[in-house]
Amino acid sequence: MSNIQTMIEALDYIEQHLTAEIQVADIAAAVSYSLYHFCRVFNQVVHHTPYDYVMRRRLSEAARALVESDTRIIDVAYDAGFGSPEAFSRAFKRLLGVQPYQWRKRGHLDRRRLCSPVTRAHLEHLHGESELHPQLCEWDALHLVGITSLVQDETTQVAGLWELLQEELARFEIADSPRSHYGLVHYPDHWEQRGILYTAAVDGRGIEVPGSALAQHSLPAASYAHFVHHGDRSKVWLTRDYIYQTWLPRSGSQVAGSYELECYGTPAADEIRKGYALYLPIK
Repeated sequence: MSNIQTMIEALDYIEQHLTAEIQVADIAAAVSYSLYHFCRVFNQVVHHTPYDYVMRRRLSEAARALVESDTRIIDVAYDAGFGSPEAFSRAFKRLLGVQPYQWRKRGHLDRRRLCSPVTRAHLEHLHGESELHPQLCEWDALHLVGITSLVQDETTQVAGLWELLQEELARFEIADSPRSHYGLVHYPDHWEQRGILYTAAVDGRGIEVPGSALAQHSLPAASYAHFVHHGDRSKVWLTRDYIYQTWLPRSGSQVAGSYELECYGTPAADEIRKGYALYLPIK
């Protein structure tokens, strides 16, 4: 725990000096660690090297500035601590896959691709019970039946969707059948402003529900990275931050779809507030 507290102090120092010309040695000195010891502990606790984390944070704030302000790209580059627009463009493309002007032209953010400030909550989650070292697996095509809604507040709205699903399944006398329950999370364009599409669903094989509010979804066979999230669903953003902002860049994998799949097993009614498996399609 002492290392976590010290790294929180280091992370706070980074945020306070994000636009300044700081070196990793400056951060180490700020928490009274030798450079070697600081780099080793930071990597163990945060799961980034100090230099990589600082660069990702600077570029992520630059990406926000490009979308949320009219600041000239050259000034965004200098504000992010880069000595030239060319160096900024190269680093920006390595992180986000496009040039800064292309990012600005698209005009929307996807926080999964940016590096959020790592907080105490992130570190305690990372070193807690959730299994954030994924297993890789192959799944056959899935056929799901469920209820879909545009969701802006996952904390309150998702539980309501599961209740509606159980009511609708009960109408067809299949609510108590031993079927796996899935949460299908889809990210449409501009999802940060509009919300995600969430489907509370069950394995739909053999289910026929004409005239029902239930929708059908087919997912192709795919390769998945399988994580386990422990705790209630209101904390799932901590698992997602780790997956997209730490594990994915280090893994060499790429996301193979604009969705995630949550698997609750049978039944889902109480599991929504406990641990569950989260599958990310990758290639």
